[in-house]
Amino acid sequence: MDYIDIFIKNDYIDLKQIAESGQCFRWKKICPGRYFVISDGRTACFFQEKTGIRILCHEKDEEYFRRYLDLDTDYGKIIEQIDPEDRFLSGAAKMGKGIRILRQDLWEMIISFIISQRNNIPRIMKSIDALCYSFPEPEVLAKADLSEFKFGYRENYIRQTAEDILEGKFDLEEVKDAVDEGKTPEQVKEMLKQLKGVGEKVASCIQLFGLHQLSLFPIDTWIAKVEKMYYNGHFPVEKYKDAEGIMQQYLFFRVREDADKRAVFEMKREVNEKAASKALFEEEMTEKIDKQTKRKNEISPENNSLEENRLEKSRFKKDKLEKIELKESKLKKDRLQKGKSEEARSEANRYNLSGKMLYVSDLDGTL
Repeated sequence: MDYIDIFIKNDYIDLKQIAESGQCFRWKKICPGRYFVISDGRTACFFQEKTGIRILCHEKDEEYFRRYLDLDTDYGKIIEQIDPEDRFLSGAAKMGKGIRILRQDLWEMIISFIISQRNNIPRIMKSIDALCYSFPEPEVLAKADLSEFKFGYRENYIRQTAEDILEGKFDLEEVKDAVDEGKTPEQVKEMLKQLKGVGEKVASCIQLFGLHQLSLFPIDTWIAKVEKMYYNGHFPVEKYKDAEGIMQQYLFFRVREDADKRAVFEMKREVNEKAASKALFEEEMTEKIDKQTKRKNEISPENNSLEENRLEKSRFKKDKLEKIELKESKLKKDRLQKGKSEEARSEANRYNLSGKMLYVSDLDGTL
C-alpha cells in the first residue's frame, strides 16, 4: 500500500495546541512536533513545520485526514470576528490560534466523553489507550469485561450505551441524519441525552467534536471559571453565531495555560520564599554566633584591648613578685629558726660527754 507525504501550508494549525485542547484523546506524541494519530481505523503521522504541517498517511486516506483537520474552514476569518474590546478572548485567540475543531467519529466521541466525566485529559487518554488500538465497536464493548480498565461508575454507562445501540434503541445514523437535515442543536442534544450517562455538558462535547456543530459551547469547570472571572457569569455567545465552539476552545486553551503559568509562578515563589527563609535563618544564626563570640571576647584576657592586656600583665607581675617576696620571707624565717635551734643544741652539749648528761653525784670528791 502506497504512502504519501503531504505538506499543508497554514498559519492557523498547531499540532501541540490541538493535542492538548481536550477534544482528541488518541494522539500519541512521538517527540516534540510529531504525533501518531488514529481515527476511524485509519493511521497517520503529523509533523509540525514552521509554516504548516506535513501528513504521512496511506494515499487512500489523504482526503479523510484533510477533512479530519477541518482544512476547508478559514480560522483566520473567524478570529477577525472577535470583539477587539474583549481583551481576554482576543488574547486567547492569539495564544491558541493553531487550534482547529476536528471532525471525529461520532461513536468514538460518545464513549470518549462518557469516560471524560469527572476526569482529566491525561487520565482520559490513558483509559482510552488501554481500552483499544482500533476503537471497539458496540458489540465488543457490550460483551467485554471492563472492570480491568477502572472506569468506575462509567463502566455501566459504557455497557448500557453499547447495548442500546445493538438493540436499536439508539441509532447513530439517525443522529447524523438529524444534523444533515438541519435539526436544531437542541433537538440533536435531546436525542443524545437519551443515552445513559449523557447529560448537558457531555452532549454538548459530543455535538461539537463528534458532529461538528460549531454553535455548541460546552461549559465545564474551566469555562465556568472564565465566565465568572471575566464575563459576569455569562460569555456573550450571541456575538459569535456558528463559531461559539471555536471561541470555547480559545477560552479553554488560555485559562489552562494561565493556570499552568500561575502554578509555575507559585512554585517558584514558594521556592524563593524557602530560600529567603533559609537565608534569613542563616543570617540570624550568624548574628547570634557573632554576639556570642563578642561576649566571650569581653571576658577573655587574651582577646582584650592592648590596654587591658597591659593591665592584666601588670597585675600578673605584681602577684608574682608578691609570691616571691612571701617565699623569701619564709625562707629567712626558716633560716633564723634553724640558727636558734643549732645554738641551743651547742649550749646543751657543753654539759654532755659521750652523749651522757654529767651529774654531780658521778664526781669523785666533793664540790
